[in-house]
Amino acid sequence: MRRFRDLAVLTTLVVAVLVPVARAEVLRLRSGGWLQGEIVQHTENEIVFRRWDNGGTITLPWDAILAEDALRIQKALGYVTAEDLEETIRGAQVLTQDGKVHEGLLVETTPEVLRLKTAFRVVEVPIATVKKTAEGGLYLEVDLPLTAVYSRKELYEQRLADLAAQNKGRPASVQAENHYRFSEWLLQFGYLAEARTHLLLAAELDPEYGTRFRSKLASIEKRIEEGEVESAFGAARSLAKSHDFTKAFAALDAIEAKYPPEKLTRDLTEERDWIQAEMDRYLTAEIPDRFFVDLRNLATAASRDRDADFDELVEYASKEMGDEAMRKTATFFGIEEKDAQSYFAKRASRSPRIASFGGSTFIVGTGIKEGEKGAPVQADSGNGGGGGQGQEPEEAVDPIDVWWRAASGTTRSGFFYAYYCLQNFTVVKSTYDACSNCGGKGIIMRVNAGIGGGATSATLCPRCQGYRYDRTIYFE
Repeated sequence: MRRFRDLAVLTTLVVAVLVPVARAEVLRLRSGGWLQGEIVQHTENEIVFRRWDNGGTITLPWDAILAEDALRIQKALGYVTAEDLEETIRGAQVLTQDGKVHEGLLVETTPEVLRLKTAFRVVEVPIATVKKTAEGGLYLEVDLPLTAVYSRKELYEQRLADLAAQNKGRPASVQAENHYRFSEWLLQFGYLAEARTHLLLAAELDPEYGTRFRSKLASIEKRIEEGEVESAFGAARSLAKSHDFTKAFAALDAIEAKYPPEKLTRDLTEERDWIQAEMDRYLTAEIPDRFFVDLRNLATAASRDRDADFDELVEYASKEMGDEAMRKTATFFGIEEKDAQSYFAKRASRSPRIASFGGSTFIVGTGIKEGEKGAPVQADSGNGGGGGQGQEPEEAVDPIDVWWRAASGTTRSGFFYAYYCLQNFTVVKSTYDACSNCGGKGIIMRVNAGIGGGATSATLCPRCQGYRYDRTIYFE
């Protein structure tokens, strides 16, 4: 295995376009963990990885992945050639007390940190966190692949400098051959534009190369154009995966306007269908959840004004509140209200949603027939108890008005939310919890003081108004 000479640290940054791909992998991380899923995009600096455990995506720099796995994947994706894997450089391996491994070219040591250059960044390892070697050192010397230390851009620039040195003072035919060989190396790395440049330089130095490799040059030109088109298609899909469907469709329209049909690498109709299917799947799943969030927010807003007319609010909550929630949902996703309604109607079957009336159950009733468990009871002396002999009867009060003015904002909001759901969805089940005030009796027993003493009377429970239970509905 030949040793590659030390390279100067270069500071050139690489701006790369994400390349779409679908590649299933199990990644072992330098942190000690592992991920299972698929690579959906990649550049020479990082990958975008979709996890199979939760469906989310994570962006990982190559140096976050165990070197063995990173190099295997880089080789499969064309970022590393067999020749590069054979070239090594003497580097440092640093172990930290939490079990992490850092590898790279040691470029600086200070009393506080070790700085290791990798192909993607300079890693700073605090010396206080280092686990010393058996000999008491801060790191081990190891052979590292060049690609673990230098980026493709850095390797390209180094070889370009080598090429200039090789061609200095040489005959045109030799220079042409060197440019041609360099173009071959560049093609291995996917540097199509640079490969074209050096093949043209070879032809300029020696016209024979222009004749011999005319078809290769045409092939490179075609690959460059195909790469541009494919990258544009990939960008459209990436927008769709990010749920920016408007821009995704606009990207396809731009492709159609820019390239003639014979230059396209994918079928536009199939791509539009794919984006539409992604949009349908996403919105069918997301719109119901968003609608119920907006519905709860509107119920909360309706509950804030204690001086508002309760009957008018109930009328609003029975229908108009849902219409307004749907408009808000449509605006949130940037679609027409009728489309939001259509996606909502297609919502996937799932566990029923829940809404509780709590202490407001008496306003709508429990839905239990008289004589069954939970049917309302009657009090001995009417609402609030009757007056004794010689006393004026108490003025009748509206229990709904009393509840509306005394209930908390959360309780009032819960009523409007549950009321809308009761009126507009199919209730598949109701459950009942005993009133927290009367323990499910519906009445409050009182001992009346007076001559003879010990007499008792029953009055309706002021919380449940005799309905005994709090009703919770399960609806679809």
